[in-house]
Amino acid sequence: MHFTKEEKTILMTILAAAILGIAVNFFAGYGAKLRESPAVKPAALININSATAEEFEALPGIGRVTAGRIVKYREANGNFRDIEGLKKVKGITTKKFDRLKQYVEAL
Repeated sequence: MHFTKEEKTILMTILAAAILGIAVNFFAGYGAKLRESPAVKPAALININSATAEEFEALPGIGRVTAGRIVKYREANGNFRDIEGLKKVKGITTKKFDRLKQYVEAL
């Protein structure tokens, strides 16, 4: 088959658009999956009165700094009476607490 220069240009444009569409679709889906769940989901509820900083880091939205703040708060103020006490820790907003509450307990 012999294509004219215009036909080759049109075919290359269509091919490039198809490849770009596939790439955008793939990466959009990949990003959504990363946002849906934490890196590590705890297998059981985490006791906020005995958990380590590393255990807190496994919770959604809790990084190294916030995990450290939770442990330091507990050490300075004693055990939490209930999970709502987490809201007293700097960095634990109502929105963040709402994401955490299904993973924690206060024993």
